[in-house]
Amino acid sequence: MNKFYELIDDKESIELKEFSLLRERVYRMCEYAKKNVPWYSKNVDKIIDMNKDYFDIPFPILNKDDIRNHFHELLSCLNKNAYFIQATTGSTGSPLKIAWTHKEYNKCTMEVWKWRKYFDANLSDTIIYFWGLPNIQSPEEIKIKRITNNTYEFTCEFSFDAIREYIQFINSQKGVLLHGYPSIIYTFAEKIKQFNFSAPKVNCIELNGEMLMDHEYEVIKEVFGPSILNNYGAREMWPISLTCKYGTNHVCNDLVFVEEDNSELLITSIIKEQQPLVRYRVGDLGNVCWGKCQCGRTSQIITNLAGRKNDYIYLAENEKEHWGKLNNTISRFVLENCDVISEFAVHQKKDFSIEILLVVKQRVENIQMKLLSLCKAVYSELNFSIKIVDRIEQNDRGKRCYFKSDIN
Repeated sequence: MNKFYELIDDKESIELKEFSLLRERVYRMCEYAKKNVPWYSKNVDKIIDMNKDYFDIPFPILNKDDIRNHFHELLSCLNKNAYFIQATTGSTGSPLKIAWTHKEYNKCTMEVWKWRKYFDANLSDTIIYFWGLPNIQSPEEIKIKRITNNTYEFTCEFSFDAIREYIQFINSQKGVLLHGYPSIIYTFAEKIKQFNFSAPKVNCIELNGEMLMDHEYEVIKEVFGPSILNNYGAREMWPISLTCKYGTNHVCNDLVFVEEDNSELLITSIIKEQQPLVRYRVGDLGNVCWGKCQCGRTSQIITNLAGRKNDYIYLAENEKEHWGKLNNTISRFVLENCDVISEFAVHQKKDFSIEILLVVKQRVENIQMKLLSLCKAVYSELNFSIKIVDRIEQNDRGKRCYFKSDIN
C-alpha cells in the first residue's frame, strides 16, 4: 500500500487533483481486469475500495512467467480475436509474446509523437533508424537503406566515408528525426568529432532500447545540441517514461502507472484492455515519486533507473549485488576522462574476478591505475583487471553488452 500523499515531495505547491484522477483511471482498469479477464478473476479476491485515503491495488504482482504460462487466460473475454502479437527481445530473460490491439498501439504512438513535437520533430520529418546492426563486410554494401517514402536505416558502419555519407544525407533532408540505441548514436557523435565534421542538423534525437549512460548523453548533447528525447519502455508496455528538456524522466501517466517493489519497477497499463497488465514486474530497477518539474509537467517521475534487475556482480558463491554500484563508479570516471576513454564494459569471470574492457583514444597508464583503485574501493574482495579493446561486443540485435557474467 502506498499512501499517495507520501509520493508528493511538495504538498503545498502541487495539486492533488491530477494524481487523484490518475488513481481513478488505474482503479477502473483494475475493476475491468477482474471482471473480464479469467486470470485476474481467479487470482484477485478483494474489490478495490475507492474511499480509502491510500493507493491500494489488491492485485498479485504479475511476472513474465505468468504471461508465458497463461497467455490466453490473460486475454479479455470481450475481444478475443481483435489483437495482434508482438514479441519481446528477451533482454531481461527469455522472449515472450504480448497481445495488443491497433487502437491501443495507436494511443501509444500518438503519445510518443506528442513528445517528439515538444522536441521540434514534425510528422513530415524523415525518420532515420540507426540501430546497432552487424557491421558491413565490404565498402560496396549499402550504408543507407530506404524502408518507406520517408523512413531510412543507417548501417552500423563508422568509417570516414560512411560518416561523411550519413551527414550529407541528413543535410539533404528538410527535417530529420534520428532514432537509435544510445551507444550507436554516441559512437556516431564521437566519430563526427574525431573526423572533424560539422554536425548535421536534426530536429530531434530519440534514444531507445538501452540504458543511456552519462558520458554518452554528454557527448551526444555536445555534438547535436539538447534536443535529446530518451524513450524508456518495453514491448509489453510502450512508452513507460520520456524525458523532457530538463532531463526529467516523466512517466506517461496517460498510458501507465508505476509502483516500486524493493526498487523494482511495477507497471500497470491503463489503456491495454485486450491483455491487461496490472502490477507487472517489467524487470528493471528504479525509484518513482510524484512531483512537478521545471518544464511545468506534474507527473510520476522515475529516478535512479538502473537497468535490468538480473545483472548481478557475484561477491561469493551465494552473495550477489546488482552491478549498478560498480556501473555508477565507472560511468562517472569515464565521464570525467572522456578525452581518453570512449567506451567500457564489465565482464565477471567464473573465478569471480572482474575484467573491465576499455576502448581508449590514447593510452594513459595512470588513468588505468586510478580506475582500478576506484573499483577496488567498491569491492575490495574482488580482483580487477583492465583490458584495452578495439570495440565493445554487441548482441545479435546490435545492443551494446555493457555487462556480462559467466556465473549462472
